[in-house]
Amino acid sequence: MIRLRHEGIRASIHPLGAELCQLSSAATGLEYLWSGDPAWWGKFSPVLFPIVGTLRDDHYQYRGTTYTLPRHGFAREKVFRAETISEAEALFTLEDDESTVDGDLFGLQP
Repeated sequence: MIRLRHEGIRASIHPLGAELCQLSSAATGLEYLWSGDPAWWGKFSPVLFPIVGTLRDDHYQYRGTTYTLPRHGFAREKVFRAETISEAEALFTLEDDESTVDGDLFGLQP
């Protein structure tokens, strides 16, 4: 978990999905984010990329080829690398892997 603090605000970011999991006032402890209660929805604020929502049957076609893409894309299920971390800032990078490097997820290959 990456923890930040700046001008009275605290934040925690999980590398899985670069998900903001906590945002609160350092002075009062007041939480500004959903609690992540798994009884209702166990996530907080995931990065949804490259789509928000669902494709019909989780498929799309590009140049005559059918590709699959899960609901809300794939980024929320990938581990991001924390490139730069300071007390008040973190920069996350998502690197390609076997499932993204050949472009199949996006239909980028002809």
